[in-house]
Amino acid sequence: MIDFREMPESEASSFALPWDRVRTAVWPERIVKDAVKYPRMVNEWWKFWNARPVMRGAIAELAEAEGHHPALLTEWGKVTVSWWTHKIRGLHRNDFIMAAKTDALVAERYPSGNDATTS
Repeated sequence: MIDFREMPESEASSFALPWDRVRTAVWPERIVKDAVKYPRMVNEWWKFWNARPVMRGAIAELAEAEGHHPALLTEWGKVTVSWWTHKIRGLHRNDFIMAAKTDALVAERYPSGNDATTS
């Protein structure tokens, strides 16, 4: 998998070999999509479309670093992150801190807010 994350086209294209592969394999498939229904897929065709696995991985890295692990539910078009503390069978201050860190991670990865929402 080639993942340029949120790189602009100018930066992504500086990686010649992966860029050529994506341009050859991905661009022809995406340019024919409905730009109204899938604007990001058409207008930012070089970016990895399915961000859910990448986001799950980023949340897992955060959880490992903090030693506090959420429940992750992956559904069509979304990932739901649930934080709670098993030991007390409820919410602890750390759960709210981790939720805020998760929101910050999502905002960093999706600054436009178009592809991710948090609640």
